[in-house]
Amino acid sequence: MLKLTLMRTCCYVILVLFLIPTAAHAAGCWEGTAVGAVDGTTIVVMRKGKRVQVRVRGITVPSSARERALYELYILVKGSQVRVCPKKGPQPRADVSVLKGYWINIAREMVKNGHARSAINEYKALEKRAMKKQLGIWSRKLTPQSSD
Repeated sequence: MLKLTLMRTCCYVILVLFLIPTAAHAAGCWEGTAVGAVDGTTIVVMRKGKRVQVRVRGITVPSSARERALYELYILVKGSQVRVCPKKGPQPRADVSVLKGYWINIAREMVKNGHARSAINEYKALEKRAMKKQLGIWSRKLTPQSSD
């Protein structure tokens, strides 16, 4: 009797999980394939056969680090499935996650690895850690100067 009750409960849970729309879709999120990056804070996503530029929410990149940030963002997303959750505000931005076996928040990853600065409080602790570890833009390595 206990086994039957457990089996029924499991079946109901599985059924409910498949019938209830995910929070991402309910919040106006959409998915597509990342095909590139425009700069260190903007990616290009194929959505329903169209290329859409998406500004990643929560990060900024200093002008001195734009080239490196562009490269790192491109490597992180190129050819991957991404989930875009647009946010309302004065400037159009979105929370963007990339699927790498599990969903990874792109802004969080860029700040954590020192390739972007945090523009929101949510990532400030990660920025401090990257700074302390001297990662990415926080590196003290001297860049070679051109002798031109």
